[in-house]
Amino acid sequence: MRTRMQKLRVTLLASATLGASVLFYVGSPAAADVTAVAGSATSALVGGTPVTPTVAGSATDPTDGFGPIGSGVDLLPSGVDCTQVGTTPGVPTPLLSLGLAEACTRGAGVAGENHLGFAESGARVSDVIIGTTNIGTVTTTCRADGNGAVGTTTITGMSSLPTNPTPGQQVPVALGGLVPTTATLTLNEQIVTNVPGTATITVNGVRLNLLGVEIILAQVTCSATGPNVNVTPTSSSTSSSSSPPTCKA
Repeated sequence: MRTRMQKLRVTLLASATLGASVLFYVGSPAAADVTAVAGSATSALVGGTPVTPTVAGSATDPTDGFGPIGSGVDLLPSGVDCTQVGTTPGVPTPLLSLGLAEACTRGAGVAGENHLGFAESGARVSDVIIGTTNIGTVTTTCRADGNGAVGTTTITGMSSLPTNPTPGQQVPVALGGLVPTTATLTLNEQIVTNVPGTATITVNGVRLNLLGVEIILAQVTCSATGPNVNVTPTSSSTSSSSSPPTCKA
């Protein structure tokens, strides 16, 4: 009888100890956090009005993406091409002349479990002449995904302007044939919002005020939104235990 009682006590003690020690695991937040993306691109605006049509697109889960929409080879950050042909726009001011203008946007990876669902955009305008001064080719790009929004500006063809200007860099430039003869160009202007749930950016390649008229060259926008955009996934574990009850013989 005593042996049976001892065995019963050991069995109850083991069961109580197992039940009193519990492991809780909190995993990473679900990765399906980019639920919507959008992008747009415009080669140039004069007085707030696009001189060529703006290309734009958007997608919301369960739609996976959009585009590519527009024109431009080797223009998007991913290397994907837009197959339409760029245009040479007419400009409503004799003080500005533009060559080939291209604009492209695309989004993908929104549907399903994907932290890196994205939108990307690019704009490029060549042979930009202000007054009688050729400032070359202005190219902007942007991308927004679950890790945030970023953008770039590249200027080629004019030695007095930086090839890769810093965001918001201001440079005075002598413009032939105009009064006043010097204008301040704002290069690589970036308007960025990177906060939990939202990643958006607008990039203006070149912005200047020309005799009271605002001119923006190569403008792009990108956005990604969702519950965990710009949120770093975390994981943790917690172990809790309590003393098992005693069992008397």
